Amino acid sequence: MEAHISDSIAQVEHSLHRQIKAIEADSLFFSENLLVNQYLRADKNSRLNVLQDALKKQFSAFMDAHPEYMEISLLMADGAEEVAALKEGVNNRSANEQQALYFKNISRSPADIEITPLLYPDKPAMGAGGGAQNFSAGSNQVCKQKRPGLPYY
Repeated sequence: MEAHISDSIAQVEHSLHRQIKAIEADSLFFSENLLVNQYLRADKNSRLNVLQDALKKQFSAFMDAHPEYMEISLLMADGAEEVAALKEGVNNRSANEQQALYFKNISRSPADIEITPLLYPDKPAMGAGGGAQNFSAGSNQVCKQKRPGLPYY
């Protein structure tokens, strides 16, 4: 029985490690993405009126290829969520994440990459007692990828 438990733990550990590596790679992809970098270097008017729709479409296309993501969003250094693509049925409760604990953690972290597991705050799902809970693993990650001179998360 003990060997079976150890094997199960090793399988879960391996799966989580693989998911973390995939999230890091996806974060790096976006941090090096031409459109993301153009967006971050543009003035606010150009970002919101010219580039925002194109970036949202790119996030949506990425989510189509990676269905494990419930939301991909670009948070500015002040916590403003300027661009977000969400899976159908997911509601975005806030466009300002400044007070959210996960945002405080990633914005204060000195690490170039910070992955924070969390219960997905924007999509309550029905739990056993009818209450709002969501415990699905793998898609509930916040990842920060720093780029020199471009403060965003």
